[in-house]
Amino acid sequence: MRGAGSNFGVAVAFEFDAHPVSERVGFAMLAYVPDDLARFLHEWGAALESAHPSVSGSLMMSPAPAGYPAAVQALIMVDSADPDTVVERLTPLAGPAPPAGQSVRLTPYSALLAVPPGEEVQHGHGRPVAHSGLVRHLTPEVAARLADLMAARDRFILTIRSAGGAGVPADATAYAWREANFLVATLGGASRDLAVRWERLLPLFDGAYLSFETGTGPEVLARAFPPGHLRRLRELKRRWDPTGLFRDNFPIDPAGS
Repeated sequence: MRGAGSNFGVAVAFEFDAHPVSERVGFAMLAYVPDDLARFLHEWGAALESAHPSVSGSLMMSPAPAGYPAAVQALIMVDSADPDTVVERLTPLAGPAPPAGQSVRLTPYSALLAVPPGEEVQHGHGRPVAHSGLVRHLTPEVAARLADLMAARDRFILTIRSAGGAGVPADATAYAWREANFLVATLGGASRDLAVRWERLLPLFDGAYLSFETGTGPEVLARAFPPGHLRRLRELKRRWDPTGLFRDNFPIDPAGS
């Protein structure tokens, strides 16, 4: 089932091996208002790739009103409890543009996952829309098309997250895109303008991450799994689930080729 969603069964139990982390970790929230968004994204991506392995980070932004630059928020974690180490490893990520605001603190790792008081109950409304892609690098071309995406006449969130680094062979699981350093996803937005701009990005992606994808159809599966992986998954479906009983969430057709 690993990496292929619900195509092969229903999980009824999980076992977890805890990975040790520092008692406290460095957590930073930085805000940027870059004059040149494409250049900022390219330089920030290069800085994150060059950062110490203990550093992971995400960018979040939404389209700005006409005539205003987009504001970018960075959420960065450093797996270290030493203040000097945290500052040293964060400093390169402040280089692409002067931060317009910043907050850096040491906090227990568990606090990063805690639900704020009063938000324990979720009240979802509407139909979510999300699309995703994986890239090895935020090249100038990728960054330029992401900047173009932010000019879409729509309301959505663009997030760029750290990916990769697990050191798992590409063919060990159904999820194959182990060399991608970044996960790119849009959350919300349903306009034709946004869809057209997103389609311009597709040729630059190395794959897709289905947990951030609401699109359906064979073209989505073709982006989510390399051809060799998809052939193996179809063979497994024909062997273990020839009738397609498990068909929720991006079903793999056992009769496909």
